[in-house]
Amino acid sequence: MRLLLPIAVTLAACSEPSEPPVGQGPAGQGDSGAPPGPCSAGDASVSLGTGQTTFESIDDGDSVVVINGPQGGQHILASVRTWNMTSVALVHLTVRRAHDDSVVSDQLYRLQFFPQEDAGEGDCAWLYPGMYGYLGFVTGPDDDADFLWREALMSIEVTDNNGRSASDEVRVVPELGEPLSGDEGDGDPPG
Repeated sequence: MRLLLPIAVTLAACSEPSEPPVGQGPAGQGDSGAPPGPCSAGDASVSLGTGQTTFESIDDGDSVVVINGPQGGQHILASVRTWNMTSVALVHLTVRRAHDDSVVSDQLYRLQFFPQEDAGEGDCAWLYPGMYGYLGFVTGPDDDADFLWREALMSIEVTDNNGRSASDEVRVVPELGEPLSGDEGDGDPPG
């Protein structure tokens, strides 16, 4: 038995693996080990928006609502559209204060996107609405919430299953929304 063990180890070391390790496949294969598909044609691109159930476009300078959740926390809604990317992707969503670039919200999602209704078949155009940019507990301008009513940067970076990445960033102004719990919080900007 002791003689067979070194022989078995030597034979195993000399044999070729049946499949290459992930990320080590033939040229043109991504980290998934799968060959690039039709969603690898054309430039990968994304568009950042807002909206809970649909994509709503936002432009630099637009306001976004800081939503008061029923359990007391707050969040900003983000939505994303992608083109020439796979339908499954890793999404990194951040919100930063514009004046000092400090991070207010930082989330990482792995998502299965939905087809964009206004895109043609085979366009590799996908959509995911209603991602939460969690902010914690924000009660008003005196609560270390110095990003409220001031310019902030919402950013999104999407990396698909073929390893293709694209990003988008929009300068927005977060505004505190109406409380959902019947609270009498103040949604007005500071004086």
